[in-house]
Amino acid sequence: MRGPLSILTRDRADGVDTSPRTLRIPPPWVMLLAITPFLTASYLLLPTGAARVVTYPAFGLIGMGAVLAVVRWQRPARIGSWRLIALALALLSAGDITYSVLAIGGEVSYPSLSDVAYLVGYVALILGVVGLFRGRVVGGDRTAFIDAAILSAGPARCSGSPSSARASRAALTPSPASSR
Repeated sequence: MRGPLSILTRDRADGVDTSPRTLRIPPPWVMLLAITPFLTASYLLLPTGAARVVTYPAFGLIGMGAVLAVVRWQRPARIGSWRLIALALALLSAGDITYSVLAIGGEVSYPSLSDVAYLVGYVALILGVVGLFRGRVVGGDRTAFIDAAILSAGPARCSGSPSSARASRAALTPSPASSR
């Protein structure tokens, strides 16, 4: 058994097993999980400026590469959904890179080209995650979607435009006429 990772041992007279042994390499997701705290710490230790500007989008590209590698090696049931998630990570990283390039020239206008990448990236991410949810239960169990919609409706209402926030505050504060 001679593979690229096998270690050959010599025959020994003391009776110790000398058969070839193969090194067991952990799966890639375990290696990525183990190295993530070190990558995060190294990012936080970087000085603000160009080093962080380059490193931040690199994390998204590393995540995209990890998702694509796992899709290729493991062949999950929802390949299209995983590819959409990888595309989303790439687009969000492209948005970060585009914003950084535009920021070199001064103030970035709104909306800018980076916003297009962000918005399309979020759409791809939502479609990918919804595709994974739809594959959970045969027959399309919609209970989880209804629960999530109910829980997110309140914060979504409060996080609307500033005028809606003012209207919400005005509705909650008593008017001087009602306090008499």
